[in-house]
Amino acid sequence: MRAAPWWVEAAEQSLEANDYPECIRRSEAAEACGTRESLLARALFARAESHSWLGESHAMRAAAEHALVASDGNPALDAESLWWLGAALIRLGDSKFVADLAAPTLTLLSSHGHLDAVAGAAIRLARAMLIGGSCTAADRVADAVLASSKSLASRGPRFLADFAVWRGLRANFGHDIESFADFMQEATTRYRHLGDSRRAAQMGGTMGYALLLLGAHAEAVNALRDAEEEASRLGLVNLVADVRQNLGLALARAGKLDEAERTVRASLETFARGKNHQMASASESYLSRVLLAKGDAAEALAVADAAIARLSGDHPIALMVRSAAADALLARGREGDAAIALEHARAAREALRSNPSQFEEPAPILRAHIDALLANHRHEEAARERADARAWLLKRAEHIHSERNRASFLYEEPDNARLMRE
Repeated sequence: MRAAPWWVEAAEQSLEANDYPECIRRSEAAEACGTRESLLARALFARAESHSWLGESHAMRAAAEHALVASDGNPALDAESLWWLGAALIRLGDSKFVADLAAPTLTLLSSHGHLDAVAGAAIRLARAMLIGGSCTAADRVADAVLASSKSLASRGPRFLADFAVWRGLRANFGHDIESFADFMQEATTRYRHLGDSRRAAQMGGTMGYALLLLGAHAEAVNALRDAEEEASRLGLVNLVADVRQNLGLALARAGKLDEAERTVRASLETFARGKNHQMASASESYLSRVLLAKGDAAEALAVADAAIARLSGDHPIALMVRSAAADALLARGREGDAAIALEHARAAREALRSNPSQFEEPAPILRAHIDALLANHRHEEAARERADARAWLLKRAEHIHSERNRASFLYEEPDNARLMRE
């Protein structure tokens, strides 16, 4: 028992040194010593984070669930456990269960929201809910954080970094890409000042994604290559896969299709191996687009179908992939394909219409729906959809203050450009 504190500190030191397997081993040694409550929770948090960076989703969930039991009513430990559990559930595709974590988190915030440890864990959980499509639950948690007795100005630097990430992601889901990029840059700077190279590297990858959304493909490729290099150097297996997913799409848009395919396939392999169903499906969505650009409609459709099968039918990524499946069906062009494509495209379009804030990239859904309508000779409906899509794009562009970024967003991002020009 007396050795337990040493093992816990040793596990945390291994995490800081980016030696994730050793961190896991030392965390398990601490648990074997009979560590109790807060010490055991600390060991399990270090273990959960190590599994997170290594892309081991089931092991991450197990550590989080164990930590929730070990926290024994300590509000800061309870909040941290709920965050890690939510993050693991999102990766496993259990987004509906993540929304259920809002209630205990809100209870913690009502009594202990003034504590940075509680508020910080809660805002990280809100981010996970947002990414998983539970926007209402995410906003409720974030509002409760803001309503707590402590003002933002008096919060600590760790909380402010986490909060900048929340603001950036919320801006993106609100279709304000420039603010998304600005907040992510703020978060990157804050994490660098904290000496948190892992999360700074994570933000670097997100900045590359923001450039991709803006249609700045060359800049996105450069930023994502830098992020991939830093994540690889730090041994962040899951982050490398995340960055490669976006890098693959950026390469495709830059015309480097063979490299794009290799890059996205590498991302998919990592996510599939780690049982990260949400991100594996997202990689398959991008891979389907790359294959279609290479002229392989049959393989593009097979990949899209595999992605849809991984997640529940109403998951935002599954719906996003349905638009990719529609594109592949139209390109394949067999008898009956146009009607099936319209079913896929309409399902995605209706989901976007009913809950636009759960989709980060609406343009492919809008464009695929128009293409499917045209293939089914519904020209008047397609014309109305195109007019609505253009109006939506122009309204979104109003949030982009840089003329260069606005022009790039409207006329360099491929789906946006088609909607604007046709």
